[in-house]
Amino acid sequence: MNFYGKDMNEMMPMHNYLKKEYYNLIFNGNELKRVTLDTIFGNVKRFEIELLEAIKKRDDLKLDCSSIDKLVDNFNDVFWLSEKGVHLHYDKNGYGNDVVELLIPIINLKKNKESSWLVEYLK
Repeated sequence: MNFYGKDMNEMMPMHNYLKKEYYNLIFNGNELKRVTLDTIFGNVKRFEIELLEAIKKRDDLKLDCSSIDKLVDNFNDVFWLSEKGVHLHYDKNGYGNDVVELLIPIINLKKNKESSWLVEYLK
């Protein structure tokens, strides 16, 4: 079982808008454990590989994949978990008005030692 919960909802006076941050939780025994990209992928390189693969599977996206740093910057750490895998909230232009969902499928999580632990929680 996993949850998608609200972490923070604070007023940002400079920009006069509400900033909301969300996080993912799983039950680990009798405890709730916060799941981050670091806990799923173990390192930035593994995440970059999975992000590139998810982008390349989407024929409808016309993204320049030559700069992995720019791709990662537009990701903004927003994701959620489901029985299908890890869903990424990807901001194509960096301004929040052109967002797409990318999926890192459960099969990819299973084949990598860094992320295979998560599979049992997604069922």
